[in-house]
Amino acid sequence: MKTVSRIAPIALRVVFGFIFAAAGAAGLLQLAPQQPLAGAAGAFMGGLAATGYFFPVLKVVELGAGLLLLSGRFVPLALVVLAPIVLNIAAFHFLLAPEGALMAAFLLLAEAGLAWFHRAAFAPLFRAVSTPRAEDKKVEYVHGSVADRAACDTALEGVDGLYHIAGIAHLWRRDKDDFDLVNRRGTETILAAAAAKRIGRIVHCSTESILLPKHRNGGAEIDETVNPQLEDMPGVYTRSKFLGEQAAIEAARQGMDIVVVNPTVPVGTGDRNMTPPAAMFALFLSGRTPFYLDCVLNLVDVRDLADGILRAGDRGRAGDRYILGGENVALGDLLPALERLSGRPMPKRRVPAALALATGTVSGWIADNVTRTEPTVTREGVQLALRSAPFDSAKARRELDYAPRPVEQALTEVVEAFNRRRDGH
Repeated sequence: MKTVSRIAPIALRVVFGFIFAAAGAAGLLQLAPQQPLAGAAGAFMGGLAATGYFFPVLKVVELGAGLLLLSGRFVPLALVVLAPIVLNIAAFHFLLAPEGALMAAFLLLAEAGLAWFHRAAFAPLFRAVSTPRAEDKKVEYVHGSVADRAACDTALEGVDGLYHIAGIAHLWRRDKDDFDLVNRRGTETILAAAAAKRIGRIVHCSTESILLPKHRNGGAEIDETVNPQLEDMPGVYTRSKFLGEQAAIEAARQGMDIVVVNPTVPVGTGDRNMTPPAAMFALFLSGRTPFYLDCVLNLVDVRDLADGILRAGDRGRAGDRYILGGENVALGDLLPALERLSGRPMPKRRVPAALALATGTVSGWIADNVTRTEPTVTREGVQLALRSAPFDSAKARRELDYAPRPVEQALTEVVEAFNRRRDGH
């Protein structure tokens, strides 16, 4: 059943794309002359043909959108372009030429089905606000890329301190160069702009993932004394985050007032981007998998994490790193807690490491070359899970007065938020 659910969207996209690509090509090459129609249908089509431009433009659009669907690239864009065409086809055949109603119904359902499969791409269109906390008049939003020096210069006008939190937190992208562009070059660019503006305190937000040992260390807790190396990074995400952190550390050596924080796994609601922690909880709560790969997670309430980042800005020592974590818990122990909080059965079967690695490798290849959509599991994600270890936030507790609360409250809120989304609230 799961295989069918994965293949169905691809098959529907290919069929839908082929129909429009073929119709567009046939129309442009005049391979299928329009059959004369009687009555209102004929008058309608005759009026469109009389413009001289309508059908050539229509066929170019159909061909272009069909090819996008066949290639699997820019699928949401193709669906938006085809939506008014499909609606017009449906209205025409339902109201004026019922002999084509069956095909029109198929096109309408296919458009709706593909839009549903790609609903995440359209979700921002239906949000009441375009940015979080837009009602907060004390917040000024400056849109731009951290890799764009001009945009960074504009954003830092009149700024006294900088919290560099921007980054790609996912483990997969269609364009792998995005990781380096944002996580490394973006860090270098924003730091160069901050240096030119003589910004004071800077907090660089890194990740705990780059601190994990190449092999499991027998349960010893990881603290700030570890010394990760680039060659130890398991994939493009961790390499880009490592290089971004190194840029911040090097800038601190050159005299900039920079503190580095390494958050662990944040737990909380409102993750609109469905980063790996949120995706993990959604996967288990939705019951989409009977398996789990045992690992150790350090979970921290996202509110305490935000507080820790602010404390690092106020109290952290320049050039130092602070691990901002919470509770160490094995996934095999977390799942029963989620089962208790949600009332839903959680996976009980542990998947072997070799099978998990193979699944991550194959899923990544399919995502890169076939579906062009983010896979449920990646090889880098599996490797990080196999390296997992507990973390020690004693330095942050000692020097920053960092005091994270028990994580169960955040887990409860995640479950409640999932239930609301499932129920359509």
